[in-house]
Amino acid sequence: MSDNNKPTEEQLQAGSRAFETVCSAIEELGLKCDIDEDEMRIHLEVAGEDMPINIMFFVHPDREIVRMISPMPYIVPKERRLDMAVALTFVNTRLINGSYDLDMKTGNLRFRLVESYAGSELGTEAIKYLIIITNMTEDDYNDKLIMLNKNIINLKKFVSLITADDEDEEEKGED
Repeated sequence: MSDNNKPTEEQLQAGSRAFETVCSAIEELGLKCDIDEDEMRIHLEVAGEDMPINIMFFVHPDREIVRMISPMPYIVPKERRLDMAVALTFVNTRLINGSYDLDMKTGNLRFRLVESYAGSELGTEAIKYLIIITNMTEDDYNDKLIMLNKNIINLKKFVSLITADDEDEEEKGED
């Protein structure tokens, strides 16, 4: 990277290829999206089990990454943010890829994944994986996070629901 944080010509070319790869992967999945070529941003929505899942891709040539953000369609109220932060820490330790982020000041909650293409070419399968893992992760956790957010369940119940899901999965594996 250059000293002034502006991408080099080589980084811009690699970023353009990464952007095209993201677009190709989305097209191969048959998903509709809004594309902003100038900003290297792509927005799409996929159907989740309980609610639609918003996904935004950002290509950052200066950092040689593709960042995928999926904002939740609600704000965490101030009085629920501490419990939500603890719950997200619990969830994040269980995730193989990606993490949930909570802005403690605004209450904005999102799921995030990052894929580096530094020194390599990004493949459409990697982008498809980002979309699929986002969909699966949000389907696994969104109902519990919403219940915690609305104070329908407390933090202890949240944890017990997640660990109960683990036990259900273990029992399925014993068949």
